[in-house]
Amino acid sequence: MQLKPCPFCGENEQEVSELTDGVTKTIQNYEVRCGYCDARSGKCGKPKAAQLEWNKRVNEQDLADLHKEHENAIGLKNTYFQNWKDAKATIDSQAEVINNLTVRWGKVCRELADLKRLVREFIEIVDSTMHHKSEFVFYLKKRDEVKQAIKEE
Repeated sequence: MQLKPCPFCGENEQEVSELTDGVTKTIQNYEVRCGYCDARSGKCGKPKAAQLEWNKRVNEQDLADLHKEHENAIGLKNTYFQNWKDAKATIDSQAEVINNLTVRWGKVCRELADLKRLVREFIEIVDSTMHHKSEFVFYLKKRDEVKQAIKEE
């Protein structure tokens, strides 16, 4: 089989090499090797397979398909990145809304505490007034009893 020139240096100094076991010196695999730049094919079980591996080249359609896949991947990455930026902007906006609500909630809680204090004070005033009213009614009854006692004498 005719070997193609080296895909890296372009030279025609290739040969099929036998790869042996270091101990038993038995042939384990074969590879094609460039004698000029030492480029190698993948390891193969047969010499013919190593030659086919060496002669394999990327054709223009495979290269175009790979380029298209790469462009699609970049497009997806850009889409994901834009989606991430949009999500981050939404989260930041929501965080600001939550912060504003938290501040408002704090004000409402303080106002509620003030109202509770005023209600307690009002209840104390009403209780005190009721106590004074009871004393006043008691004194009026006593006065009427004293008046009645004076009249009867």
